[in-house]
Amino acid sequence: FHIAPYLRNLGQVVERLASCVPDGLLLAFHSYSQKEAVLKAWRQAGIYQDISKHKPLFEEPRSNMEVQMVMENYSQRLSQTPQGGGIGGAILAAVCRGKLCEGIDFTDRQCRMVVMVGIPYPSRNDLRVILKQNFLDTRGNSGDGRAWYCREAIRAVNQTLGRVIRHRHDFGGVLLCDARYGREGRLAPISRGLSGWMLPRMSVFASCEVALEGCRGFFGTSGG
Repeated sequence: FHIAPYLRNLGQVVERLASCVPDGLLLAFHSYSQKEAVLKAWRQAGIYQDISKHKPLFEEPRSNMEVQMVMENYSQRLSQTPQGGGIGGAILAAVCRGKLCEGIDFTDRQCRMVVMVGIPYPSRNDLRVILKQNFLDTRGNSGDGRAWYCREAIRAVNQTLGRVIRHRHDFGGVLLCDARYGREGRLAPISRGLSGWMLPRMSVFASCEVALEGCRGFFGTSGG
């Protein structure tokens, strides 16, 4: 099965993270359609099954009625003791601005890492977004609409990444999977809007392998 290289690479990164990150891993997408398309491609390419060997995946449903059941199953899996020397835990595939990334309080083992896939810009075709940008450009300076558009994206990123640390004794990591967050080895301008508590701790790694090594060192595991 042919799969876009970036989707294959992303799947391989998630698989390796699943082998070394303990407890829960929150995999955040910018939309339901993106989440469904990526997971479908992974299933067809066999990547989904490779990830599931380390941690089962639970998906945020579109229906409000199913959210509680998904969270109960996810939490139940996290409470189980790892078998056969595995890392244990589970992955929750969720959506920025969705029911889980903004409405659920993840504490301790429910979220040890957030993997942010892409940048969650508001939908360009949403009439409210178009009108808001036009209003800002008309009433203010040219470019104010674009600035607001970027702020909305980074606000959603901060809201999602904030799931990982919920109290002073909590710990975890975040990974921003998009080249636009960095530029020439440094954080790109859009990343300057990241939360103040997080920004001094952020790094742009030279390669995925270096990032994974850092992850394994942080969590004290040797998976992958």
